[in-house]
Amino acid sequence: VAYKINNKKQIELQQEKIKQEISSHYNQYVKTNKETNIYTLKNSEYIETGKIGLNQELTLEDKEITYKDEYFKINTFDEEYYIYYKDIDTIEELSNIQNDRYKNYIVFNENIVTKDKTSFYDKENNLIYEFNQSFNLPIIVKQHELYGVEFNNQLLYVKQEDVLEIKENKNA
Repeated sequence: VAYKINNKKQIELQQEKIKQEISSHYNQYVKTNKETNIYTLKNSEYIETGKIGLNQELTLEDKEITYKDEYFKINTFDEEYYIYYKDIDTIEELSNIQNDRYKNYIVFNENIVTKDKTSFYDKENNLIYEFNQSFNLPIIVKQHELYGVEFNNQLLYVKQEDVLEIKENKNA
């Protein structure tokens, strides 16, 4: 009987150690520590759905962490995506360096429809997001082989090679 009690105590200690490790990566605000995968949850399984670039700031769902919580729900997007705890580091707050001058631009009456895999880049051509899905987005900026679109409250760019078609659209 003493052996079982001792073994149970070891399991509890190990679970607490895992919980502390996971908790050290959890906060309301986090930043990716590398280019990393994002996931969707289907039938209790995390399935790779896309990527997020290095140093991208995210807001996470508020939750009580347990030793089983290896994936955190991201609140930054309209859809449900998750990120692996080792791929993020905590930050105190989101930096507010976003330039929203593009919101004053007159939007083209055209939309891009992307291929089934869509990559979004910043103006320095750094990968910000990659999703295994198509998007239909109004064109804000047309540059040589790039289309500027608003995604996740940011002006991001889609390369011409990711565009399936350009459609006429009444964008007001």
